[in-house]
Amino acid sequence: MTLLSLLLVAALSACGGGGERGEIVRTPDDRFQDLPGWSFEPHYEVIDGLRIHYIDEGPASGRPVLLLHGEPSWAYLYRKMVPVLADAGLRVIAPDLVGFGRSDKYVRVEDYSYAMQVEVMAELVRRLDLQDAVFFGQDWGGLVGLRVVAEDPDRFAAVVIGNTALPLPGEGASPPFAFRAWQLFSRYSPVFPISGLIDTATTTELSREVKAAYDAPFPSSRYMAGARAMPSLVPTTSDDPAVSANRAAWEVFDTWEKPFVLAFSDGDPITRGADAPFRERVPGAQGQPHTTIEAAGHFLQEDGGEELAALIALVAEGLATGPPVGPAIGTRIFHGGSILTMNPEQPSAEAVVVTDGRIRLVGTVEAARRASVADAEWIDLESRALLPGFIDAHSHLMQTALKLATVAMDPPPAGDVTSIADIQARFRAELERSPRGADEWLVGWGYDNGMLADGRHPTREDLDSISTEVPIFLLHFSIHQSVLNSRALELIGITADSEAPEGGVIRRLPGSREPNGILEETAHIPALMRVAGGILNDGTGETLRRLVAEAVQLYARNGYTTVTEMGADTTSLAQMRMLADEGRFPLDVVAYLFYLTTSTEEAAAAYTPNYTNRFRVGGGKINLDGGSPGRTAFLREPYHQQLPGEDGYRGYSSIEEQGRLDAIVASYYERDVPLAIHALGDAALDQCIAAVRAAEKRFPRDDRRTQLIHLQQVQEDQFEVLTELDVTLTFQVAHNYYFGDYHREVIYGPERTERLNPLKSALRRDFSVTLHHDSPVHPVDPFMLLWAAVDRTTRSGRVIGPDQRISVQQALEASTLEAARQLFEEDEKGSIEVGKLADLVIVDRNPLGIPTPELRNLMVVETIKEGRTIYRRNRLSGSATR
Repeated sequence: MTLLSLLLVAALSACGGGGERGEIVRTPDDRFQDLPGWSFEPHYEVIDGLRIHYIDEGPASGRPVLLLHGEPSWAYLYRKMVPVLADAGLRVIAPDLVGFGRSDKYVRVEDYSYAMQVEVMAELVRRLDLQDAVFFGQDWGGLVGLRVVAEDPDRFAAVVIGNTALPLPGEGASPPFAFRAWQLFSRYSPVFPISGLIDTATTTELSREVKAAYDAPFPSSRYMAGARAMPSLVPTTSDDPAVSANRAAWEVFDTWEKPFVLAFSDGDPITRGADAPFRERVPGAQGQPHTTIEAAGHFLQEDGGEELAALIALVAEGLATGPPVGPAIGTRIFHGGSILTMNPEQPSAEAVVVTDGRIRLVGTVEAARRASVADAEWIDLESRALLPGFIDAHSHLMQTALKLATVAMDPPPAGDVTSIADIQARFRAELERSPRGADEWLVGWGYDNGMLADGRHPTREDLDSISTEVPIFLLHFSIHQSVLNSRALELIGITADSEAPEGGVIRRLPGSREPNGILEETAHIPALMRVAGGILNDGTGETLRRLVAEAVQLYARNGYTTVTEMGADTTSLAQMRMLADEGRFPLDVVAYLFYLTTSTEEAAAAYTPNYTNRFRVGGGKINLDGGSPGRTAFLREPYHQQLPGEDGYRGYSSIEEQGRLDAIVASYYERDVPLAIHALGDAALDQCIAAVRAAEKRFPRDDRRTQLIHLQQVQEDQFEVLTELDVTLTFQVAHNYYFGDYHREVIYGPERTERLNPLKSALRRDFSVTLHHDSPVHPVDPFMLLWAAVDRTTRSGRVIGPDQRISVQQALEASTLEAARQLFEEDEKGSIEVGKLADLVIVDRNPLGIPTPELRNLMVVETIKEGRTIYRRNRLSGSATR
């Protein structure tokens, strides 16, 4: 006899397989007496001949909360959560599924089905007439409850789920071996230790009394048929009878815009990753306070019940007060000002109607009046201008946040640091205000050697004069190099014997190998990451949350509705996902993963075109060179002024071997991962062109849109070649103002400076062109970018390259529609068109109707993300409902 046969024989005796069809047993009431933490009165409904038990706690007038348990537990699982929810004024209903707890139990395994459990729970909801309820389900409670919600969605105002799924297996699908083993064990094992299974699936060690409570519903094997049956009822193949019903449920959730909150644990291997389909597919999951229950196992109600209950109460409270972030509700009609759509088919309009976060009408006021509903909010623009929300083509959200925690070292006009003495004075003042120890870093950010009266970079010696005991780290505004004092160099292990990594430089004292404190490119990344980690990773996450919230508000205050992080590593990726899960992004955030810290495989696994809680990974990022003011950009011709010791210095590439660069670029193309490449100097661009051309040949595919970044120097012969490649171009035009004079005198010389950021040449060849500030390199300010692209005036008032000026309309399109196109989001964003997201910005004047010098003085009045205001400078007057 085979092992399977032996198990089957054992099962027939162990689980009551010989019972008659429909035979029912009922656990004696005395087994539920004096259970620890369980003093709730039982309630019953008889449904299809089965007595179904539930508890009903809290005020009868409170909002209902329906809690469904998993397998092989029962409502006892919620004993820690019920008091918290009841104290919050909620009516708490926790039933036992058929075959569990105090509910009746079929004796035969064959009498259980997925559909039966759904039908019984759906009928209970109808009997209790639950309205505007919040549902929570875990394990089988989610499988059953999500179907119940989908069948009668009008009864439910919100959904919270944890450690569960709504299975929809495809053709040829097969369950993992571990799950198949669990199905076989539960069905055929002669011994089925209920409490032992629950104890194993928690991180909390259950007491003997609590384990006895979980065993209470099952006095013998005749009562265990339901517990044994349920694992085998999980749909694992496309022909399972439950698949069609689950698919119908998914169709409901694919359009579900009410709150849908995820609360999965961090220690459940069974359901790990099951939250992803809900994040990606359910509209109502966007912008919600998703939570990871830490140090919790499969039965997170045992390990983090109070925290879970508090989250459910928060969701219920939000239903009454309105969530701080989420899909907008209602209709808003904008009129009475200039409406610039960026849609070439309809460049302007009199009115825009927004409903539930999307644009529903763009047309006349009369058409808007006809289309409006009774409670529509009419917003009078008062002669201001309505535009699509600005889209940040290239910056660094996390570094912008990080800079807020450092000593500001910016030159005018962003700051007032003009000398090395100013830098030293600011550091000394910070040390006096907040003394540090030998391992507590003092960090400054934003110095610009080109704007210092000393005409040079600070050095180790300059910082040692402040302190040799406290580690000091001074970051260049470009983020491509830094200066460290002796203590900081010691902590990161850089000595005279240290060799610079590929693509980096450790600058030395003259005639010596002793580091002078200046680290460039890849050589300074370890120090930068250490400093960043020390600031943001305070052990609680509160510093991270505070700084990112300030940074996000900075972008919103400047009219941005989509923001980028163009150099994420695995740590910052995890941080952004955590913040997104907590609902802390009121605008969309797109991250590109840096090639030196995340592999192509990791980028491919993380990349998604869809947002989850307003966050997504948009692709990968490669750096080919550095910045021009810091003299690390890689140029075809030598820098205009050669410094002492230089002879024909052209900068250098971060990836010296062309073959290696070709392989890196090809690895992204092979995996169809969008790619952004930093190529500031024209020699770096030559490398980039060769690598992209080779990758396109090896892996041909339409619509790559590879972003080429910064592009301060693009020569005419390069433009001719670029027209043959599938690339988009984004220019750091703030350099026109900030560094035009310095570039002319020191870096590029007069002739090359005339071609600084050659936007007109790019537009003449029909490239997709965008503008960027590269924050925190330059301030978050879309109007500076508009003005710099249109006017091309330097600090001294000199116009550089007047033939490269573009029109205001072109600059606006580059800041909206083209930026959306470069992120593959033009179908949803970038213009005011029917069906697109209502991502909008109101500015105080029409940019098309003011003198060019006034462009930089425009102000954001209101920023609107998907119909909901996320920043307002002055409240707009609103007329009475019409």
